[in-house]
Amino acid sequence: MGIDLDPPQACLLSCARAGASWRVEQCAGLDLPPQSLEAGRILEFETLAASLKQLVGAAGGGRRIALALPSSAAWHQELAVPAGLRPWAWRGWVRRQAEQLAGVPADTLAIEVTLQPGPPLCAQLSVCPRELVEDWQGLAEAADLDLVLLDDRSRVVRLAQLALGMVPDSPSANLDPLDLVAWRPGLDRPVQTAGFLAALGLALRAWHS
Repeated sequence: MGIDLDPPQACLLSCARAGASWRVEQCAGLDLPPQSLEAGRILEFETLAASLKQLVGAAGGGRRIALALPSSAAWHQELAVPAGLRPWAWRGWVRRQAEQLAGVPADTLAIEVTLQPGPPLCAQLSVCPRELVEDWQGLAEAADLDLVLLDDRSRVVRLAQLALGMVPDSPSANLDPLDLVAWRPGLDRPVQTAGFLAALGLALRAWHS
C-alpha cells in the first residue's frame, strides 16, 4: 500500500495490473492531526502512528506499506558523472558529493542515487539525515506495519504521472488522474486528488520491487 502523509491529509492506495494499465484495489483518506508533521519531521509521534494505523484499517487492512518522504526533507542535485570514473571509485565519489551537498559527514546521511542514461551520464542525488529515515521506520513499526519502501515524494509523483501518460503536451496531461485508472467495483473514489499521485507512485514502485 502506498501512503502519502502530507498535512492536512493522508492518502492510501494499493493497485494491481489490469491489462496494460492499473486498477485501484484499496483507497482511503484521512485528515491528519494539526502540527503532527512538518517538513518531514515527526512532531507528534504517537498521534501520527495512531492515524497511520487508522488509515490502514479504513482501507481494509494489510501490513506492507510504502511511504513518501516530503521533498523538503531532503537535498537534491543532478550531477554529471566524471568520464572515466572507475567502479571501485564510485562509492567514494558519491559520498563526497553528498557531503558537499548537505554540509555534514556522509555517515550521518541516507543517500540514494538514480542514474540517468546519457550522454552525458548523469546521477540524480537525493540526501537526507539518517535520523529522519530512522524516525519514519519507527513510525511504521509503532503502527504495527512493515515499511518496505521510503521514497522521495516528488520522484514517486513523477513516476505516477509517467505511468498514467501525464507528460507535457500529451492528451492526458490536464486530465483528472482519478479518471486515468480503473477502480475495483464498489470501491469509493477519494473526494480530493491531493496525495493520490504520490500514493499511486509509491504503490507502483513497491509493486515492481
